[in-house]
Amino acid sequence: VIKTIFCGFLLLQSFASEARFVFTERHQLAYDLLFQLRLEEAEMELRKCANEDAQNGFNHYLASTITTVKLLGSQDITVYSKYVHSNLEEKYFSELKKLEKNSPYSLFIQSEIKLHWAMLRFIFKDDIGAALRIRQARILIVENQSRFPSFLLNNKTAGILNIILGNVPEAYQPVMDMVGMGGSIPLGLSQLKKVAQLDSPFRQECQMLRLVAEASVLNDREDSIALEINRFLNQEKNKDLIRLMLAGVLLSKHHATDAMLSLQGIKINPPFLQYPLLYKMWGDAYLFRCDFAKAEKNYLTFLQYYKGKHYLKDTYHKLFLGRCMQGDTAKAMHYLVQLKTKGYSVFESDKRAERFARQQHFFNAFLLKSRLYFDGGYYAESLQTLQEFKWDVRTPLIWRVEYAYRNGRIFHVLGKKNEAVNHYQQALKWNGRADISYFAPSAALQLALLHEEKKDFPTAKKYFKQAQQFKNHEYRNSISYKAKLGLKRMQ
Repeated sequence: VIKTIFCGFLLLQSFASEARFVFTERHQLAYDLLFQLRLEEAEMELRKCANEDAQNGFNHYLASTITTVKLLGSQDITVYSKYVHSNLEEKYFSELKKLEKNSPYSLFIQSEIKLHWAMLRFIFKDDIGAALRIRQARILIVENQSRFPSFLLNNKTAGILNIILGNVPEAYQPVMDMVGMGGSIPLGLSQLKKVAQLDSPFRQECQMLRLVAEASVLNDREDSIALEINRFLNQEKNKDLIRLMLAGVLLSKHHATDAMLSLQGIKINPPFLQYPLLYKMWGDAYLFRCDFAKAEKNYLTFLQYYKGKHYLKDTYHKLFLGRCMQGDTAKAMHYLVQLKTKGYSVFESDKRAERFARQQHFFNAFLLKSRLYFDGGYYAESLQTLQEFKWDVRTPLIWRVEYAYRNGRIFHVLGKKNEAVNHYQQALKWNGRADISYFAPSAALQLALLHEEKKDFPTAKKYFKQAQQFKNHEYRNSISYKAKLGLKRMQ
């Protein structure tokens, strides 16, 4: 979740009439070019802004934005190290501190730049540096809220911080609260919604940020969020950065076809120089259609040009699965070796891949293909593939549990709730007390939500608690958090 909020985080600008914080037409042009991912042109316009008024605070604001977007695209450690060693962050910050201190934009921009560099520190595995900058951003925006309580843009920074800090694992929350760093996801979403409703030229960016945040922390309105995203994308045909970010959200919400339409609208050329992650998204979209050859082609292009360390394990995992499904064991094993040796395991997808490599569970081709179709939102194909799976008492327990769970998920999204309940219950019955995968705890969570929907609160409470009892699976934090929220609603 934090990754998904950080990578969707961009700065929000607004008009300013105060001296030294004037957002000009040229700033607007640089901003628009940035969102078209025409980054070199955006930098050229920003240099013209600096030539016209070197002391304008929005120059540093936009410069930090462009730097952040470039590094998020390439994740090039060499470029990042150069920026760190040249104290680029501190240069932005020290210049801003020289400007008008009685403007609400002063501390607001300082706080936003700290969040920029918190994000970059996190991406490049400097967790302590990232945490320090989050704390600094929090102190700055709290002070700005106190000094300028009617300044509505405070809600943007405060909202992002609330969502980030609200996603800290439950075990650390008491400590975070003790040092004044607690967060609330519902409050953060509410704050972002207020900013997204502001009538400003930057309303579109606020809307994107809100959609990314909601999609990252809420799973109970996937289709409505996807509908909202598609409506929004139809309005924002030339904002390639928005299309890229929201395509990632659509892929995560079982809308692969919509994601492909969004990706097709991206005009950056050549994309591999600025955003090789575009090819990773295309690979995922084709994988969810079980078009393994096209998926592999895009994954390999991504690996050729990407200079970062994240997403590598996930990519090699998917290459391994694709080759296995095509019966090419030798090539599959080559990718498995790469999975074990390449990249970081910070993001959830990379952690799952590493866990797979460590445990090396045998997988069933029918169950895997059904899962891929489901992840892409191809529910009819997923169900048809699942029906080809034949099991008996000799079938491994984890396969039987997965079979029941996947049936439950398909019938659930198709609106056949009684069938879904039966399959979820079968998954729990077969699983028993075994703590071997996320299928049983996820089945318990879905049962809780279904019973809550029917206002059968005692049964819902029982399943929420059961979902929390499983500890040894890759979705422990997210399932436990959702169960915790459900139990709060039962009070």
